[in-house]
Amino acid sequence: MSPGKLLRGSLMIVSALACVVLILCYTMRPDNFTALTVFPIWIWPAPGLFLLGLAWFRSSGTVYKVCMAAVGLLWLAYILVFTEELHSLARSLLPEQSPPGPALRIVSLNSELGLGGASDLKRHMPDIVLLQESPSPTAVAKMAYEVFGAEAGVATGLDTAILARGTVIPAPLPLVSRRYFTEARVKLTTGIEIGIISLHLQTPPVRVDLWSPGAWTQLRAHRARQRRQMQVISDRIAAMPANMPIIVGGDFNAPQGDAIFELLKPLLRDAFREAGRGWGNTHKNELPVLRIDQVWITDQFGAAEVRAYQTEQSDHRLVVCDLWLR
Repeated sequence: MSPGKLLRGSLMIVSALACVVLILCYTMRPDNFTALTVFPIWIWPAPGLFLLGLAWFRSSGTVYKVCMAAVGLLWLAYILVFTEELHSLARSLLPEQSPPGPALRIVSLNSELGLGGASDLKRHMPDIVLLQESPSPTAVAKMAYEVFGAEAGVATGLDTAILARGTVIPAPLPLVSRRYFTEARVKLTTGIEIGIISLHLQTPPVRVDLWSPGAWTQLRAHRARQRRQMQVISDRIAAMPANMPIIVGGDFNAPQGDAIFELLKPLLRDAFREAGRGWGNTHKNELPVLRIDQVWITDQFGAAEVRAYQTEQSDHRLVVCDLWLR
C-alpha cells in the first residue's frame, strides 16, 4: 500500500472512531469525559468531516468509497440524533396550538439587572418569574411591583429569587442551600398552587485546553460538585406533596443533556425538549451556543411552547415557558 493510501485510510479510521467515541460520550455522559461534553454537540462534526474530506481527496476504489460514505452517514446520524437545535428549529415550522387547559407563563432570567430588568420581564407578561444572580431583596421587591403591581409576591435567597402574581410563601432553607436556590410555595391569583424552585448552580471553569490533563480533572470535579448541589434540590422536590405541581428552573450552568439532569428525571421533565421552538440556546445573549437556562416540570403540566429571547440588559437570553395545567 502506498503511503498516500495508508494516510487516507488512517484519516478515515480516525474520523470514524472519533464519531463513535462522541456518540458514546453524549449518550452516557461519563464524568471522566466532561471536558468533551461541556462543548456544544454540533461543533464536533466539523473536525471529523474535515478529516474525512482529507481522506476522500484523490481516493480511488469502490470499496474505499463505500467505506468513506458509511463514515459520512455515521456523522450525519450523529448530527440528526444529537443536535437538539435542529429539532426545535423544525418544530417552529409546525402550526402553534392553544393550550387545552388553564395557561401559565414562566419566565426565567439570569442577570445582575437591578430595576432595569423589569422591562425585559414585563414585555413577556409572566405569571411567575425565576431570577438568578438577582439584585438585593429591596430591588427584587421593586421589580416585582413593576411587573405584577399590587398582586406581586416575592421570595428571595442569596443569589436567586421567585416573583409571582399571587402569594409566595418561602420555604426555610439552610444557609448553604440559599446560596444556590430559592424554594417557595406559590398560590396564584387564579387559585393554582405550585411548588417552585429557582436555582443557580456553580459556574464551571472555562477550559478549552483539552490537551491538558488538568482540564479533564478540573471539569470532572466540577461535575461532581454540581451533582451534589442537584442532589440536595432533588431531595427537596421529593419532600414536596406528591399531588402538588412543581416547577424547577433557572441557570443550571450545564449544557442540555448533562448527566446531572438524571437526578431530576424521576419526577420532572425538560419543558424545552417537549415544546421548544426556535433557537433555544441561552448563553451568551449575543451568540448563544448552550442551553444552560432551563425549566423543568412535573406531569401535572403540559408544555405548550418554550422559547429563548434576546434580552437588553443581561448576558443570558430569557426563557419563556408557556404551560397548561392538566
